[in-house]
Amino acid sequence: MPRQPVSLHMVFSGPPGAGKTTMARIIGRLYATLGLLKSGHVIEVQSADLVGQHISHAADQTRKKIEEAMDGMLFIDEAYVLAGSDHGQDFFRETIETLIKAMEDQRDRLAVIAAGYTEPVERFVESNPGLKSRFRRTVVFADYAPEELAVILERQCEKQGYVLDKEAKQRAHAIIAMGRENRGVDFGNARTVRGFFEAMARRQSERVASDPEANPASVVADDLPPALA
Repeated sequence: MPRQPVSLHMVFSGPPGAGKTTMARIIGRLYATLGLLKSGHVIEVQSADLVGQHISHAADQTRKKIEEAMDGMLFIDEAYVLAGSDHGQDFFRETIETLIKAMEDQRDRLAVIAAGYTEPVERFVESNPGLKSRFRRTVVFADYAPEELAVILERQCEKQGYVLDKEAKQRAHAIIAMGRENRGVDFGNARTVRGFFEAMARRQSERVASDPEANPASVVADDLPPALA
């Protein structure tokens, strides 16, 4: 039987730091393994990378990134910006029309993932009938649970050779749980935990530098920042 055409385009909606970019890279490799794309490489761009500096550049800039992504995936982070008006509607119209044409004409060689916060990226798709008809699959990403964020921190520590003592681990879990519960709209999930880890590492290095007998790998409770940034 002949192979049926499959739409490879998707929308990733959800909060920052929830793994959208990482998942796009995995799916690119998966598409290549399945033979849906030749290479499965991922070209990651922000909306501004497609718009350019002048109206006449918008289509050329978009075509350039599409060409780089050919036989792989174009991942557009904060795609909802393309539905705004910061640079004028002509910029965005040129970009969107060029993108839609490539999504249709090169659908067997190109996968496009539009990513962003849930409501804005949904408005982006709804803003143009051509986008709506081509983005037929949406993957929703949720905030990580406190337990998952704690695991992310512990794995980061292991990767960098740090060991949390019992009290430090308990306090870290409590700080993460409190930060998760009181999170705002800009809560960065794994990104926020990474910032917490980096602050912890700085505090720990300052303590170790002032104590020649301190274990350089050990993290104690006082090394932890008081809250998630």
